[in-house]
Amino acid sequence: MAIVDVSTEIVIARPRHEVARYAADPDNVPEWYVNIRSVQWKTDRPAVLGSQVAFVAHFLGRRLEHTYEIVELIPGEKLVMRTAQGPFPMETTYTWAAISESSTLMSLRNRGRPAGFSALLAPLLALMVRRATRKDLALLKRLLEDESAAFPKPNETARRGKADLGREVSEKPSEASSPIHFHHGLYEVHLAVTDVGRSIDFYVEKLGFELGFGGRDGPSALLRFIDGDTRWMLGLFQVDSVTRRHAADCHISFRISEEDIDGMIPYLRERGVEAIHPPTAPQQGPMYEPMVHGWMPAAAVFFVDPDGHLLELIADLSDEPRPDFQYRSLSEWRTLVDSERRV
Repeated sequence: MAIVDVSTEIVIARPRHEVARYAADPDNVPEWYVNIRSVQWKTDRPAVLGSQVAFVAHFLGRRLEHTYEIVELIPGEKLVMRTAQGPFPMETTYTWAAISESSTLMSLRNRGRPAGFSALLAPLLALMVRRATRKDLALLKRLLEDESAAFPKPNETARRGKADLGREVSEKPSEASSPIHFHHGLYEVHLAVTDVGRSIDFYVEKLGFELGFGGRDGPSALLRFIDGDTRWMLGLFQVDSVTRRHAADCHISFRISEEDIDGMIPYLRERGVEAIHPPTAPQQGPMYEPMVHGWMPAAAVFFVDPDGHLLELIADLSDEPRPDFQYRSLSEWRTLVDSERRV
């Protein structure tokens, strides 16, 4: 049976006892876990061996509720909590090690055995868990190192934390308010579809959206996608037919992280969605690996929704641009980059 085992770590410029005291308190979890919405104690405070706490989370477009039990606790050094519920039973381990009197190495490990259908998605789940825990630790680091707030006390950071992380971009110096920087990206896109219910199923089940307003039998619906501090809307409006005059009639691109790009075609395939080359590409037919736009550079995977709207998953690459590398495979790109590095 597939096992998901993901470990991440970060150095926090705070003494070990401060980091451990804050991170080990379940009441603080919603303030630094991006996907966790609320906490409910099943046993009395404070956290001790045997304590049980229920966490409500939003992950991969779904609401998850799990009750964890603390099964190992060494104050200031280690905390292990475990749940046996749901399709993804999990054991979470925190450890804290002093690097110096004023800095701490914190590690976060999530280990579990996905059950049922979730077991088929173990490689993708590992990618998603790693991505989420990196965000969590980055937010924890920012909260604890915030000099203007001294050391955060339980429940004080609810007024900042996640919301502030999203505001940092807009609160930069005055150039951010100049005309070309007045917005912060797309918020809502509308699509004409021939069957609202069918399209709801596609975007919810395949791409992790959730239904916000309207319904399967109505003339329209609004879906929302939430990833940490990022939220945007997709409107679906029923029409009699969708006429495709040109490939540019409708094209929506979803940004993903570079570390997730290898998992995107398997992710789509497991959901019954075929990756294809777009109509304007020099190659046509099924796509078996991401393709790279060297001038950006970025790796992309294309597919279509039930009405033929062209959709794309795209990840910026951390390599230098190469304008002469035009729409070629990711494996070719990596071979080129690796050969240049060896020179």
